[in-house]
Amino acid sequence: MKKFEAYNLIDINKKKGFPRTYRFNQFVRWLVIFLSILAIAYAIYYIFNAIDQDSSTLKKIVPFIIIFLAIHSLLRNLFSLNSILFLSEGIEFRYIANKSVFIRWEIIIKLALY
Repeated sequence: MKKFEAYNLIDINKKKGFPRTYRFNQFVRWLVIFLSILAIAYAIYYIFNAIDQDSSTLKKIVPFIIIFLAIHSLLRNLFSLNSILFLSEGIEFRYIANKSVFIRWEIIIKLALY
């Protein structure tokens, strides 16, 4: 199999050149993170201030379901891919709360978008 050569990619991208960044919509991402934290905080506040011994079972369970869904959404937005940076040396995948991953062009065998 022929090795991937970086100069082919530079020739293809002469119009815009390197570095080139593609990002997930930052407004949506940070809004979801903010709303998730707000939902977790309100559910904890509700647990300590509105629930007592005489509360119904539904009122006792719903805040924990909200916390679970908010944590799931928060973690998904913090640890999923945030941006892709194409450089002349390679490609870098960036995350908000995870370490960035850099891959050199010589190492890449196949690149596919699904």
